[in-house]
Amino acid sequence: MRSWLIQGLWLAAAAGLAVGGGALQRPMDERGSRFGLNTIDRQVAQTHPWVALVNIAPGGLRAPIVDYLWIRAEKLKNAGRYFDAMQLADLICTLQPRFPGVWSFHSWNMAWNISVATQTSEERWLWVSNGMKLLRDKGLAYNPQSLLLYKDLGWVFFSKMGQNLDDMHMIYKRRWASQMQRLLGAPPTGENAKVIDTFRAIAEAPLDKNLARQGRQTIQPDQLAVLLSDPNAADYARQLARFAVGIDESLLDAYNRFSLDEAANIVRYQPPSPRTPEERSLTNLINSPAYVQARGKLLAFVRAQVLWNTYKMDPRWMLGLMEKYDAPLDWRLVWPHALYWVSYGMHVCQDVDLASITSLNTDRVAFASLQAMSWNGRMTYMDNPENPDLPMITLWSDWRYIDSVHREWLAMIEEFCKARGEKLENSVLKPGHINYLVAAIQMLYVQNRHEKAQEYLDWIKTNYKMTGDIWDLDLGDFVVKSLTDNDTPTMDVTRSQLTAAMEMAFYFLALGDQAAYRDNVRYAQRLYQAYQKASQFQRIKMVDFQTLAGAIAAQMVVEPRAVGLNLPLIARANLYTRLERQIQLAAFDRLSGSRDLQRLCQAENLDFDQAFPTPVGIEEYRSQQRRMLLPAAPPSP
Repeated sequence: MRSWLIQGLWLAAAAGLAVGGGALQRPMDERGSRFGLNTIDRQVAQTHPWVALVNIAPGGLRAPIVDYLWIRAEKLKNAGRYFDAMQLADLICTLQPRFPGVWSFHSWNMAWNISVATQTSEERWLWVSNGMKLLRDKGLAYNPQSLLLYKDLGWVFFSKMGQNLDDMHMIYKRRWASQMQRLLGAPPTGENAKVIDTFRAIAEAPLDKNLARQGRQTIQPDQLAVLLSDPNAADYARQLARFAVGIDESLLDAYNRFSLDEAANIVRYQPPSPRTPEERSLTNLINSPAYVQARGKLLAFVRAQVLWNTYKMDPRWMLGLMEKYDAPLDWRLVWPHALYWVSYGMHVCQDVDLASITSLNTDRVAFASLQAMSWNGRMTYMDNPENPDLPMITLWSDWRYIDSVHREWLAMIEEFCKARGEKLENSVLKPGHINYLVAAIQMLYVQNRHEKAQEYLDWIKTNYKMTGDIWDLDLGDFVVKSLTDNDTPTMDVTRSQLTAAMEMAFYFLALGDQAAYRDNVRYAQRLYQAYQKASQFQRIKMVDFQTLAGAIAAQMVVEPRAVGLNLPLIARANLYTRLERQIQLAAFDRLSGSRDLQRLCQAENLDFDQAFPTPVGIEEYRSQQRRMLLPAAPPSP
């Protein structure tokens, strides 16, 4: 009898709690609606009516349903059913849209866990980009004040795509570069001010940055009307419309295909080749000097609109970063985007403007991204006709970032020392700063910027009170000693320095500057000899110097843009004829088989055999190379 009484009491208590919960549910839902905490997309509710039903169910019922979906999604992922897992993850995010941790977990799961479980490069990129887009397009739309999600997004660009921990990292870089090349084109070469001013037109284009309408339309009609209030822009738009080119992404397509501007033409192996009379007319219109200003305005407008509505990026903040750091940010790289999302997140979530963002409150991802561009900030990009989504890219160090990073180091150390009551020369951050500056000195020296390299060496000695040993050497000896100071100097660092030195040497030789050529060759030979002497084992020694130099010379003749330099064909021919005989022999077979070089000679009416004559002794050199490839004879008994 007593058990029936206890059960009845529990049932009565449960009924009372249910009634009480029902009474509280309505005011809770009203408050949730007021603050946007329980909103689901109308399209999702129509496609999955049960999601809408779960969303209005009492919280006590909603929780176990969501828990079941989490468990089910994880099981599907572990079973390799990734697309099914992604659909469930999407539903979980829909049910808990205002919970940043949900978006953070599922984006990480896609970009880091699922991606590495797939086999092909296309699959890898699909999941990395899915994770990135989940944060950018959905997570931040529901949680615009979540600094966690901004940092997660920056981390995708910096770590997953930027670092080399993933064996497909170059695929991610190439994919991203292709998207940004199509949108923004190649930045101009030269000093920082030129690069920044070129981007300014995009930042100043008509754009409504009301978040409520972001992404609803790729091109905002009212802002297009503002643009077309300019008679010249309106006239050019009418001319383009005759070829079915609108003021939208079709303009970018036509520009990228037919423009002779450096931003588009520098990435091609061959100039545009219109095939029909209509395409030839469109090519003439795209390159018409009469519409230079109008074309610039239309392109800047479309680029700003796509940045804001598709990529969810504020062009003015992008320009602000370039101005704050005085940096020639190439947005085809992944590191500027890491810098953007972390800094923009602080701006949105903490009401911090760019002028107020100091070194100590800048997330480490932002600072590390800026520093990474010292070593990878310059990109050589060449179209891949076989697969346009996977261009050929090469990353090079960029001295233009050194001053900016040095200033950030100083600002960070000054704040740190002030907080701890330390002196500059005693700061715990001193070793990291010195290591960066030494690497910068090495870079500047090999690029023939000796005066700037000496300036930083003197700064270290003066401000950090460094004396004795390596610090008393002259600049050239300091660079070589700092590169080979370890018991086993790394081949990668030595080869990088040697290659850069010989590239600059051949560049000066092509221009007829013999003194600069000899300076760079001497540095390369000294570094080569120091490495060879320090390398104890034959397996880590380099091939002979002439062979290395010949390979580099051939690259400079065939495609100097691949190493970030521009040389007209006649300068390349001069370079070849001025090469020392042994280097010319080592280079000839590599360049003589280049069809691109032969086609370029044909296009410019230059006889290939006269421009690049066969060197005397080539057959003997080839025989010698063949003998070197033969296996060594066994020792005689």
